Amino acid sequence: MGSGVRIPLGPPYKIKLFNMDQFSQGIEVVTTAFIKKGNQFLLAKANNSDTWFPVVGHIEPGEKILDACKREVEEEVGLRIQPAKIIDFGEAILKKSHFIYFIILFELHEGKDVKAEEGELEFNWFSIEEALELNIAEIFRDTVKSFKKYLH
Repeated sequence: MGSGVRIPLGPPYKIKLFNMDQFSQGIEVVTTAFIKKGNQFLLAKANNSDTWFPVVGHIEPGEKILDACKREVEEEVGLRIQPAKIIDFGEAILKKSHFIYFIILFELHEGKDVKAEEGELEFNWFSIEEALELNIAEIFRDTVKSFKKYLH
């Protein structure tokens, strides 16, 4: 396993990601970044939690899907990389929330890595096998399983 990296938590995640009941009723449109580097991919967790999740973020009004995910990756992980493509989409319906999500593939090449500062998130690189042994947020477990076909 790679070493953990800390990064500040952006405003859309502070309450909403960890306490899904905080969402008002309605539809939330979000992106999920699948950032791969070789046969590993990036997951995050809050310092006060043992639950891991991919980089996620809301699509702002008037913002295109790929642009939103690129912005979130730059804000949350410090990487300026181009998204490769949308690899999946779907919806998750919870007690009080309805999410429509798009999963975006990013390929990180050698020489680039996560740049982080002291903050509220820790990032780490995992193989699929390692990731599935973690406490992954239930809403993302199937998504993480689906990443296997994109790793080599």
